[in-house]
Amino acid sequence: MKKVYCGYCDQNVDYVITSQEIKTKVLGVEVEVKVKEARCKICGEVVNVKQITKSNEIAVYDEYKKKVGLLTSGEIKEIRGKYNLSQTDFGKILGCGEKTIVRFENGGIQSKSMDKLIRLSAKRSNHNFLAGVEGVPYNAETIKDSDYNLVTKDIYHTKYLCETNMSKGWVKTNGKEQNAAC
Repeated sequence: MKKVYCGYCDQNVDYVITSQEIKTKVLGVEVEVKVKEARCKICGEVVNVKQITKSNEIAVYDEYKKKVGLLTSGEIKEIRGKYNLSQTDFGKILGCGEKTIVRFENGGIQSKSMDKLIRLSAKRSNHNFLAGVEGVPYNAETIKDSDYNLVTKDIYHTKYLCETNMSKGWVKTNGKEQNAAC
């Protein structure tokens, strides 16, 4: 285990990892989650370990996602991994970039429209269909026009939000602030 700097001891120290339940709010929604803490072995104060901080952030945002009915970071990664897709290829299927997929898999909160697209991508039979919105033909024999139109509307709505609000980063939808990243 690497040593980390303790500001109270003013030196690099060994640490122990403890756990605790916390309550916090994410976008106005209260969540309760178990997080890890690194504590200095000398003085017992909390020290910063980047991996633990990142793990805690993902845990908090995933708990929020569960509470509001969105896929968690792990579920998104699992869908992508189910088909051995790179983040780049998965992004192409969804009509967004690789960095967006990285954000979602590392705790970033997707919009409800993007969540629907990711859920649709869980079936390989939908991959050409989803990519078809970007110019790859889809199989009209297996996809009803009504389904195509519904998903196309969601895709274009999500892309519109991204293109028009990317500089702001957040938009209000149904009176709630949501991340507009796609």
